[in-house]
Amino acid sequence: MPRSWTLLAITVAASAVGCSAAPAPSPSTPVAMTAGDVDKTPTLSSEDQLLADKQKNCPVGGEPLGSMGTPVKMMVGDRAVFLCCEGCRGAVEEDPEKYLAILDAPAAAPAEAAPATTTEAATPAAESPATPAPEAPANP
Repeated sequence: MPRSWTLLAITVAASAVGCSAAPAPSPSTPVAMTAGDVDKTPTLSSEDQLLADKQKNCPVGGEPLGSMGTPVKMMVGDRAVFLCCEGCRGAVEEDPEKYLAILDAPAAAPAEAAPATTTEAATPAAESPATPAPEAPANP
């Protein structure tokens, strides 16, 4: 009886470890690439990269351009529009004006840059008057 438990334990351990499968390569293991592999990686021209950097985000998904690989360039009329992925192309084709309006909208100001609302009890030190207050007369 104890021998069957040992055999069962070994069988369970071997199936859990996957002893018949080859070990997965470690992240530090170099991957052999051929010259053809390099040619298959799409890149933007330097001019397009400047335009994509200026646009920053995909108008459809809002993702940062480049977060899903090389941005996808499409033309809407005579304007280049960059998308985070090929999956966003259909939305722009269906309603190009909507997405051009998103691109043309002024960027929302960050919360830190928004004007501070103050009360009389709490006035930020950064909001000093443009002209200094007159000094109080000295007591004789």
